[in-house]
Amino acid sequence: IFVGVASLFVDTGFSAALVQRREIAPDDTSSVFWFNVGAGAVMAVSLCAASPAIAAFYDLPILIPLTCVMAASLFLTALSSVHLTLMTRGLDFQTQAKISLTAAVVSGGFAVVLALRGFGVWSLAGQSFVSALTSTVLCWSLHPWRPAARLNLARLRSLFGFSGYLFVGYTVEMVYSKLSTAIIGRLYSAADVGIFSRADGTHRLPTALMTGTIHRASFPIFSAVSQDRALLRRG
Repeated sequence: IFVGVASLFVDTGFSAALVQRREIAPDDTSSVFWFNVGAGAVMAVSLCAASPAIAAFYDLPILIPLTCVMAASLFLTALSSVHLTLMTRGLDFQTQAKISLTAAVVSGGFAVVLALRGFGVWSLAGQSFVSALTSTVLCWSLHPWRPAARLNLARLRSLFGFSGYLFVGYTVEMVYSKLSTAIIGRLYSAADVGIFSRADGTHRLPTALMTGTIHRASFPIFSAVSQDRALLRRG
C-alpha cells in the first residue's frame, strides 16, 4: 500500500490526461515528464526516509532495505511513463507488448536465479527493480520521443483539470483494495498476508485482464472521437 500510494503521487493522473486530450503540445509531454521525474525522486526519498517507521509498524527490520529498493523501482518507472503514454495514445500496443514481454522474461529469470541461490524475498525485490530498469531502457530505445528542458506549470494546471479527478479516484481505490492487506500484515504473519494476497490476486485476475485490455484500447480511441457524440455512442 505504501509503494502503491506513492506511485499515484508520481503520475497524478497526468498520463491519462495526455491520452484524453484531443491535441497535445510539446510543452505538455515535457512538463509531465519532468513532473513525474521530480515526483518520483521525492517519493523515492520519502519512502526510504519512512522505511524505519514502516519496518517498526510491521516489526520486520528487513523492510528498511526492501522499501528502499522498491522506491528505486518507483523512480525508474517514472522515467518511462510518458513514453508508454505516447505509445498508448498512438495505439502502438505491439511495441508495448515487446517491452512488457522482454521485461517479464529478463526480470523473471533474474528472480528465479536469486531464489535458487537462497536470496528469499530479495528475489522478488530484485525482480521488481530489474523489470523497471529493463522496461525503462527499452522505452527509451524503441520510442523516439525525448523531453525538452522546460517545465510549463500552466500546461500542468490545464491537464490537472482532468487528471485531478482520476488521482482522487485512484487513491480511494488503492486504499480500499490494499488496506485489508496492510491490516492483515500488521495483525498476522508475513506468510498469512502472502496467502491472502495471492488468493486475492487470483480472484481479481480474470476481471483485471479483461477490463484492463479493453480499457487500454478503447480509452484512446474514444478520446480521439470525443467531439463526435454520435460516433462516440456507436463506439
